[in-house]
Amino acid sequence: MTQKIELFSDGLDKVMGWNGGYKEESCVRGAIHGYYHDRQGDKREKQGDHDGAKLERDRAQQQYDKCKPKK
Repeated sequence: MTQKIELFSDGLDKVMGWNGGYKEESCVRGAIHGYYHDRQGDKREKQGDHDGAKLERDRAQQQYDKCKPKK
């Protein structure tokens, strides 16, 4: 499943033209990927994988941080 998500994500990046530095700075991309990692955190939590859930939520936050104004 993870490989399918990665292929979808890479395909979306390509269609939207998200590459190079834009890929790492895009708020829209960060929001989409952050949401994905949040849901994966929920899934892992339900499975009792608290460490995995924390890792997913930390990754989600890294993605959401792309939407914060730069100082």
